[in-house]
Amino acid sequence: MKTDTLPTSRTRQQRRDSRWLTFGFMLSHRGLISQLARREISGRYRGTYLGIFWSLINPLIMLAVYTLVFGTIFNGRFTQSGKETAIDFALGLFCGMNLFNFFVEVVSRSPSLILSNPNFVKKVVFPLEILPVVAVLAALFHLAIATIPLILGLLIVHGSVPWGALLLVPIVVPLILATLGTSWLLAALGVFVRDLQAAVTPAITILMFLSCIFYPLTAVPQTLRPFIELNPMADLIQSGRDAVMLNAIPDWKVWIGLFGSGIILYGLGLWVFRSCRSAFADTI
Repeated sequence: MKTDTLPTSRTRQQRRDSRWLTFGFMLSHRGLISQLARREISGRYRGTYLGIFWSLINPLIMLAVYTLVFGTIFNGRFTQSGKETAIDFALGLFCGMNLFNFFVEVVSRSPSLILSNPNFVKKVVFPLEILPVVAVLAALFHLAIATIPLILGLLIVHGSVPWGALLLVPIVVPLILATLGTSWLLAALGVFVRDLQAAVTPAITILMFLSCIFYPLTAVPQTLRPFIELNPMADLIQSGRDAVMLNAIPDWKVWIGLFGSGIILYGLGLWVFRSCRSAFADTI
């Protein structure tokens, strides 16, 4: 065989990069990703008496708290309709919190993902890019579990599950892309900037109050609304809540904007991670 027919290392690298753009790399490591995701989920509750049931109990407790505090004490409402009850408000709030908590669960630990796995960096030939993928899959599992009380609540209160709940699936797609991209970005930067972990906590708190979780977007004054709308989570949570509670189909322009933002974050995070990866071992 002629040597000029053999792919160079640069060509192989380009092929690997293109496989990432088509998610082929994840498919080629699906067995390892699945194994690590199962270990991540089971390890979270290892040694507890109720085990995986805590993923269901915690959302139920929070749903009761939201109903009491925000629906009854603060008398919060998402619509001007007199038909919305305190329980309806709590369910809408719970829907938004589920989506936001998915993002938070991944992002809050992303700066330390590489730092907490030094053996993968130094001693083993390991595809480090899959660590954020595993974190996203584990959080997606917990999101699915947390959705069960929401569905049950809607069934009990209204006697049926609204068909709009199915719209959560396409709404979550851009959220997954954005979360994965943000996780890659923070995981890479966290290796070099150790203060990043401490900065993420207050940033998440600020983001939570700017994401229309506790109030509808229409309640924001016109002068401030353009700044709130710069946060993709606000439109995403508003769309998810309206779909579940009002059977409202998301505005296709808004969804395309969310999907585009997710793709941009996905590509940016991946590019930063792959650019910084060669320096991980020397820094750690």
